[in-house]
Amino acid sequence: MTIYNINLGIGWASSGVEYAQAYRAQLFRQIEQPAKFIFTDMILADNIQHLTENIGFHDDEIIWLYNAFTELRL
Repeated sequence: MTIYNINLGIGWASSGVEYAQAYRAQLFRQIEQPAKFIFTDMILADNIQHLTENIGFHDDEIIWLYNAFTELRL
């Protein structure tokens, strides 16, 4: 079973919500629990991969609404 976490967006100055999600991702990795983190905001100014990597997410944990149904990778 995969756990899904949903959040509006992420940025260079992330809020406590994003840091809590990153901490949660780390805990899920430690117990080998599959988890995905869904971001729904349209991010045009930056590459979401840079933003999520900066806070500690792995690329395979991220689902961005705007590329979820394409073959594009983060």
